[in-house]
Amino acid sequence: MSQNGGQQLPEPSMFIDSLCRNLGLGPLQNAELQRVAIIGQSLETPNTLLHIATHARIFNLLQNSIDILIAKTEGASSTLSELNEQVGKKWSLNVEQKKTLTEIVKKFIADPLHSSYAKIAEKVEAMILHL
Repeated sequence: MSQNGGQQLPEPSMFIDSLCRNLGLGPLQNAELQRVAIIGQSLETPNTLLHIATHARIFNLLQNSIDILIAKTEGASSTLSELNEQVGKKWSLNVEQKKTLTEIVKKFIADPLHSSYAKIAEKVEAMILHL
């Protein structure tokens, strides 16, 4: 421990270990902070500790932001999976919908004035939307 105006300051390495435990930082962040302590050896201990604490807080804020983004991504992924399951497996036309769709398609197929079927899907969709 170092002295600073009568107060005892922790050694940077022990300070880092404590910060990492308190902020929930992992081994990689701990190692990075230990490198900051090595670089800061030429500074006075209070300055080094301040730099370490600042870096640790930045790591903590970044980790929290990443955790929030991951949670949002997982939530969206779960919702999309549920929707895909419901639409992909459970959705089907009822008898009335099948009858209506068949009638619309037959109109286009049997229409003697209709010479191109390239855009038939768009026309069928437009007719269904106007029902």
